[in-house]
Amino acid sequence: MDRATYPDHLIPWRPEMDYAAWKHAVDGACWHIAGLGIDDLDDCPLADWYADDISPARAARRAIRNAGGEAV
Repeated sequence: MDRATYPDHLIPWRPEMDYAAWKHAVDGACWHIAGLGIDDLDDCPLADWYADDISPARAARRAIRNAGGEAV
């Protein structure tokens, strides 16, 4: 599987997931896609993305892109 196309369905996500569990899922997706954790990347508006019900996989792709990673 191409890391850049990490699909949302591989991350267990529910809109009622609490912030800590959601961030853990974002971190896992970042590790899978880029080989770095979310805390290794530039700061990004995680709390806003969580409040907007952005999936963990999408949040990971955005965080990597915002940090200057390859377009994912």
